[in-house]
Amino acid sequence: MRLEPMLFRGRALCVTGEERGVPHEIPVEPERELVSCSWIALGNCHSEIRRGPSHQDIEPPDSNYPRLENQTLVSLAGFREAFPSIPGVAPPSVMNTVDVLNFGPDFGPQGGIEAVLPPIHGRRYTALVPRPDADGTGMAGIKTMWTRAPIGTNVGWNVRAGFRAPDLCSLSGSFIPFAKTKAERLANGDSRRSLEERYQSHAGFVRAVTKAANELVKERFLLEEDAKAFIDAAQTSDVLR
Repeated sequence: MRLEPMLFRGRALCVTGEERGVPHEIPVEPERELVSCSWIALGNCHSEIRRGPSHQDIEPPDSNYPRLENQTLVSLAGFREAFPSIPGVAPPSVMNTVDVLNFGPDFGPQGGIEAVLPPIHGRRYTALVPRPDADGTGMAGIKTMWTRAPIGTNVGWNVRAGFRAPDLCSLSGSFIPFAKTKAERLANGDSRRSLEERYQSHAGFVRAVTKAANELVKERFLLEEDAKAFIDAAQTSDVLR
């Protein structure tokens, strides 16, 4: 399945000698949307700062980061419970944690003398993660093209295989493609909707990408020239052909 510049697919990058990460395919997100979002985000900040008679009064987009209040920020157990059923994919069972360390009475927030080594481990900070949706993608955050018109699940983690399992695989992410048809996903035990269920046809996929591109431009997360590039890529892709 080829779709440029929407998605470039590669193998897991976590490879050290005989140790390899679980080989889910990972998207190397093209620079186009990232640069576009960066420039527009800078423009949003610029619009917020330069207010006055000669400048249009433009508010920046609303923040959409995960929060406890709307339950888009959850514990690791909550994440695992909400993660969809995907054949061959198990969500992380461990995460990085941070403890309060006691280096002695002469060491404070600004530093000092480390009289107690190794330090005494105190209470553990609460660590929370974004809640996944039915596709396994974080519910909060900026919805990019890859989440508005997806062809698979993109996550920011990859789990190590071998003797270091189940540690996370450094900064590597994963891409898990959707089944093409409903029959295929049911046979595989995949709870995520198939491409066919989402878009019905190639033309339906192009319409979804077009809608997403127009929304991103309107919300000032994508430049018009880049929106056109996404639409052109969808039209020439082999998705549901």
